[in-house]
Amino acid sequence: MARPDWWCLRLYYEEHDGSLECHVTGVRTREMFKQKLPHLLAARKIRRSSRAIKDNVKIEGELPDQSYRRKLRGAAFLWHPAKMDNGSFSVIEAASLGVPALSSDYPAMREIDHQFQLNLTWADPNDPADMATKLKQVETDMGAARGRLPSAEVFSRQSVDRLAGEYWKVIREYL
Repeated sequence: MARPDWWCLRLYYEEHDGSLECHVTGVRTREMFKQKLPHLLAARKIRRSSRAIKDNVKIEGELPDQSYRRKLRGAAFLWHPAKMDNGSFSVIEAASLGVPALSSDYPAMREIDHQFQLNLTWADPNDPADMATKLKQVETDMGAARGRLPSAEVFSRQSVDRLAGEYWKVIREYL
């Protein structure tokens, strides 16, 4: 079975008339379609069979930090379709650069959203139709989403100096 994010991209472009390019970044993403992993075979087939995906999805690979930040700063929004904690701090990086995010809905991301007051847009990572609909929603609602981002003051309250005591309280419970 193909990863839901590739199905939803097809729906976003072909059924919702999505107009934004999708730039895929991260560790080992450049080789993503060269691997023979079972979960990527169907995704490869979707990519091959969709002109819209071929035209609009750019596989960037792992970028140096400065290049990543430059690309992120220029993005309409960040899409975080993961189902677990891989890459979850990318939504914080995006918000700190003035870029809203669409994220999969799972407990760790809810906690990050609450802690940093990110006002993320949520989608079900197991439902390609919901994810495609949310991609289109964020595309059409970018200005409002930017207006809901946290202030610099909110980010300044997240420093290690300010939060260390709270974290140690939790850690002590387990020691």
